[in-house]
Amino acid sequence: MIDAAPDAAVPVVVVDTSGLAYAEIEGGELRRVRRITWELAQRVPHVFAVAHDRGLTVGATIQASNMPLLVGPADGSDLQPVPSIPERRLSAVLGVTHDGTALVQVDWGRSGSPNGRCFFLRWGSQEWNEIDVPASVGLGGVVGSAGEDTVYVSGATGPLFEHRPALFEVDLAERTLKELSLPAQGPTWRRRDRLRRYPFDPSEGQLDLGAGNGELFVCVAADMDWNWDDHGVLHAIDRSRGLWSTVTLAFDQVLDLQVTADGTAHVVTSKGRLWTYTRAKGWKRTAFRRGNAAFLGGRLLVSTEHEVVSCAVDGTDARTLLQRDGTSPQIRCFARPPTGVRRI
Repeated sequence: MIDAAPDAAVPVVVVDTSGLAYAEIEGGELRRVRRITWELAQRVPHVFAVAHDRGLTVGATIQASNMPLLVGPADGSDLQPVPSIPERRLSAVLGVTHDGTALVQVDWGRSGSPNGRCFFLRWGSQEWNEIDVPASVGLGGVVGSAGEDTVYVSGATGPLFEHRPALFEVDLAERTLKELSLPAQGPTWRRRDRLRRYPFDPSEGQLDLGAGNGELFVCVAADMDWNWDDHGVLHAIDRSRGLWSTVTLAFDQVLDLQVTADGTAHVVTSKGRLWTYTRAKGWKRTAFRRGNAAFLGGRLLVSTEHEVVSCAVDGTDARTLLQRDGTSPQIRCFARPPTGVRRI
């Protein structure tokens, strides 16, 4: 796990006039470690980075592949594009597991499945493999893994625009997918949210960005008929206790989330809000600070226009790691661990 203590190096991906680079924040300074030399298909691409057990995976739209992923050693050296999937059009990167396996969707809108076909690429392999996904299933994102062959994925099942939230277990060895059982009561609005008369049913829609630990999963969701930015929701799904807990995320976007071993979830959003879920008290919202954020090594890191700050996961104990000015490279993302906890 990456250590986010003030005296430890924090890996980031930055962009300036020379392009993308892998860098580290250490001792109050930003050190550019490696240039990412591949020609970008967009000048300011969407970028993410995952530091996993095998090395580093960087997502950026490049011209060398129809799969926007670069892979290489953990120090950011010798990053290479993954193989293309011939004659396939990328829909989304679902995520990267703890052992470096990447899952993607392709051919959205061109197949029977509402979200297209699903493929995975193991670390070091040159061959993509397809997972058998029923046409009624839509996939959202990787929320955890177990060993090298089991991946947990959020999503939905049912006809398009009549989706209901679902979680799935993917067996990479068998290339199959099965739906996990969820609490029978299903999600409902809290009393305070019911009074606001939100225009959709929280028991419908698709689970997307999420994380899991044990039998507790936390996921972002939205109704397929509405704009995600306007009408997103947060679900805490406790399979061991048979409970859902749902809150609205109106006009806000989730930047990162995590679930700890004690059954506590933390979610940070683009509007500077920190949501905390506990089994005893449900969801609680507190004011935080705006900026690019990620959970790393038991800390919450936030990059703003003027500084990079390390906080406790509840937003307290803020420590400045880096002061920034107008000449500093733009920090596009932190190199964060894979989403969700790896089960043994």
